[in-house]
Amino acid sequence: MLMAAVALVLLVACANVANLLVLSSERRTGEMALRTALGASRPRIHRLLLTETAVLGVLGGAAGLAITFLGVDLLLGLVGDALPAGFQDRVGVDARVVGFATALAIGTSLFAGFLPAFRGAGVTLAQRIRSTAGGVGSSRRARGALIATEVAFSMMLLAGAGLLILTLSRLQTVDKGFDDHGILTLRLQVPDEVEESRVVWSDFHHQLGERIGALPGVTAVATSNHF
Repeated sequence: MLMAAVALVLLVACANVANLLVLSSERRTGEMALRTALGASRPRIHRLLLTETAVLGVLGGAAGLAITFLGVDLLLGLVGDALPAGFQDRVGVDARVVGFATALAIGTSLFAGFLPAFRGAGVTLAQRIRSTAGGVGSSRRARGALIATEVAFSMMLLAGAGLLILTLSRLQTVDKGFDDHGILTLRLQVPDEVEESRVVWSDFHHQLGERIGALPGVTAVATSNHF
C-alpha cells in the first residue's frame, strides 16, 4: 500500500516536471525552428532534448541519494536504540538501492521529457513565424490547458495516494479473528554461530521455552525459527 502511494506521488512529480518542460519547450520554439532551418534532423533534436532531461534526472537522483544517506543516518540516530541488537548493521543504502534509484531517475526523466522532445522537434520555421505574428492567444490557451490538465491529474493521483494510506490505516485495525489479550511476542537476535548449527539452535529454543514458562503468570510458550 505504501509503495503504491509513493508511486502515485512520484507520478505527480513527473506530471509537474513534464508540464514545466512543455512550457520550456514553448519558449524554445524559435531555437528549435532555427536548428531545423540549419539542417538539424528530428532524431537529432529528439536526442538533444532527451539528453537534457536525462542530465536533470541524474542530478536529481544524485541529490535524492545524498538526502537518503543523510536521512538513514539521522533515523538510526533517533530510533537506533529501539531496534534489535545487530539490526542497525542491516539498515543502510546498498548497491541495489543505488541501482534502483539510478534507473528510476533516468526512467522518470525520459518519461517527463518525452512529450516536450517530440513537441519541440516538430516545429518548423514557418510555424514559428506564424505563431509570432498572431498566435499569442492560442499559445496562452495551450498553456492554460496544460496547467488545468496538470492540476486535475495531480489531484487524481493525490486522492489515490490518500485512499491507499487510509486503506493501510484501516487494515491495521481489522479484527484478526482471535483474542490477543495477554499475549506477548518478541524477536531475538542470536549470534551467527548459533544460527549455523541446527542442534545448538534447537537446544536454545528448548531452554528458552522452559525458562520463560517458569516465570510467574506464564501459561503457555511457543517458539519458531526460519529453518
